[in-house]
Amino acid sequence: MPESYHQLNISYYQTIAEESVKVLSHVHSEFEIFYLLSGKGSFAIEKSNYNIKPGNLIIINNSENHQGFLAVEKNSEYIEIHFDPALLSPFSQTFNLYHCFFDRPKGEYNQLILNKPQQEKLLRLFTRMKDLFEHPFYADEVLKYTSLIELVFYINRLYLNFSYTDERQNLPEHLSNILDYIDENIQDELSLEILEKRFFINRSYLGRLFQKYLNISIHEYIIYQRISKAKELLLDGYSALDASKKSGFNDYSNFRKMFKKITQISPSAYIKKQYDENMHLGSPKAYRHQLVLASAASPDFIVTDLLWSPENVSAGDLVTFSAVVKNIGRGALPIGVILGVGFKVNDFTETWSDNYTQGLSPGETVTLTANNGQGGNPTWTAVAGTHQITAHVDDIGRIMESNTENNKLSKEIPVVVK
Repeated sequence: MPESYHQLNISYYQTIAEESVKVLSHVHSEFEIFYLLSGKGSFAIEKSNYNIKPGNLIIINNSENHQGFLAVEKNSEYIEIHFDPALLSPFSQTFNLYHCFFDRPKGEYNQLILNKPQQEKLLRLFTRMKDLFEHPFYADEVLKYTSLIELVFYINRLYLNFSYTDERQNLPEHLSNILDYIDENIQDELSLEILEKRFFINRSYLGRLFQKYLNISIHEYIIYQRISKAKELLLDGYSALDASKKSGFNDYSNFRKMFKKITQISPSAYIKKQYDENMHLGSPKAYRHQLVLASAASPDFIVTDLLWSPENVSAGDLVTFSAVVKNIGRGALPIGVILGVGFKVNDFTETWSDNYTQGLSPGETVTLTANNGQGGNPTWTAVAGTHQITAHVDDIGRIMESNTENNKLSKEIPVVVK
């Protein structure tokens, strides 16, 4: 059974598999570290299928589709750790702890084959972490946190010094070519008929190949790859609508439905959550995106007015907030980058605007109206009383501004009883 420390968002697993169970291909928001202690099995990640033996280590980032460990022997014992990538950021300015997770192609070099001394060292680090979770004591969160940092630091040292021969069990060439074609043409139509004609392969046989090597249907594989692509686009500043189109979803409502089904969160809420957490903690992806905007003269956004509709608010009304935003900086907001506004009611973010991507030159003004919010609702249900409303432009730090101290405007809104 997993044990977790929710403040640090770390889970520790040590499981004895009684039987071989296939797990559907999936992507999760955490990094994963897997270490096999005994038994044998395989681990499918993207287009690679790794044969795993005791002493083998697997590392997976938060954008790699993977199936999980498939044991071929009963009573295979392994350690599995999931953790939030943001936990590494405070120490990654001096040594890049993200290196082994991000600085490689998807689904490649996930496996480290360790010698005996390396296995012993790694096992000591795992054991220390395990003991901290199994025998908690007052204020032990610092030790749990540092044990994770020490573990990831050591894995990066192993990764940097590892001499790679291709330890992957490659997929059949014709299936690998099909997967490459799907990935390269993810925004286009990818029907069975198209794949069948292009690769001169019977659709039934193709379906069996996917089930045999990936344990997933063709349709499911394409959906997962499209959602993975959409997540990357959202983090690169695309609106949810543009991300849906560029990842191959012709129907936006279907995109939102599938995105929420797979990620358990709506596209707009996902981008807000990721930027809110990652930009605050300095994740590499968010930081790289920020550098692009910082390379020229920077914009500077202020809220010159805060509006709501209806203008005279009664308890129970559905209120829509708008903010008038002006760029008073020397640099322009590039086209394609989201200029967002969060609307807080009494210090709680109720709604937000995140669909404006048309750019904003110095001196220009734009009115941004809430298009999403808590539970997917772009309106606030008014409660009787007087409330402070705050509009915060670029509230989740997508853009490098020359001044971030002038991004808010607050007003009071009186709500009467009908």
